[in-house]
Amino acid sequence: MERLASGALAGMAWTRRSVVGAMAALASGAALAQGGNWPSRPVRFLVPAPPGGPADLYARLFAEHCARTFNSPFVVENRPGATGSIASQTLVRGPADGYTFLIGSNSTFVVTPLLQKNPGYDPTRDYAPVGIFTSYPALILGRTNLPFRDLPGLIAHAKQNPGALNFATFGVGSVGHLTNEHLCQLAGIKVQHVNYPGTAAVLQALAKGEADYGADSYGNSKPLIDAGRLVPIAVTGAKRDPRIPNLPTCAEAGFPQIDVRIWLGFVGVSGTPAAIIARLSAELVRFAELPDVRQRLDSTFSDPQTESPAEMGERLARERRLWGDVIRDAKIVIG
Repeated sequence: MERLASGALAGMAWTRRSVVGAMAALASGAALAQGGNWPSRPVRFLVPAPPGGPADLYARLFAEHCARTFNSPFVVENRPGATGSIASQTLVRGPADGYTFLIGSNSTFVVTPLLQKNPGYDPTRDYAPVGIFTSYPALILGRTNLPFRDLPGLIAHAKQNPGALNFATFGVGSVGHLTNEHLCQLAGIKVQHVNYPGTAAVLQALAKGEADYGADSYGNSKPLIDAGRLVPIAVTGAKRDPRIPNLPTCAEAGFPQIDVRIWLGFVGVSGTPAAIIARLSAELVRFAELPDVRQRLDSTFSDPQTESPAEMGERLARERRLWGDVIRDAKIVIG
């Protein structure tokens, strides 16, 4: 009887240990799913470009910030190629465990997958937005001896001389290319697209008078504008840029649809625990507000602009609709 009682008590103790162990395992699993012990190993930030560009710079600065904040390694991994598709494929083919994220721009997350027949991933399904932290408008710029100095003049000249003007860009499907295609569609004008190998080549072609007009950031074009070698025609943002307050917007010229800003942000892979996304998003906001980061952004004529995961998701959907329509109407396809 005592042996039975002893055995029964031992069985009850084992049962209790099993229940407690199971509960602990469940709690641990729930904590993991909620990001409670994140990060417990190095986190990767993928960059879809070689070292040295804006995405690479801010990925490294943010990685350093996160390493200090979370007391855990954050590493930057450059995955250039295929206009961002290689980095995106690396992200979405990995586990949704919160240890790999991708920094990119409108081109990376919106334009590239729209242009490619088979990018190898579905941006509407495979991305988990984290947030954006900076943006800047583009300027429409012209050579100095153009017979116009503003957007209404450009439109009027193009209508009077169909196909005579050429528009320089640094790539088929670049945001600058699509912005001009959108303008042409809205204004009902025809111009020639000329593709150059990079931003510097576009600006030099405009400065030398080899091309008629183009689009680029104020940060890139300011030295040539200040030297009187380029003429700013309009700014693509919804509001005038306070750094060039005398330059009208496209909206003021009658084209409010040309509200284009280049932005940088982060995404994870779909299925990443929401708690991890929220924690990284909160740090991205803190990062954008740091004085030294604001100073760096200001030095490149970029603006701190933070958006939550939900806001970034809405932006991605909105821009997919916009650029999808432009690409389809202009019949632009690469790869």
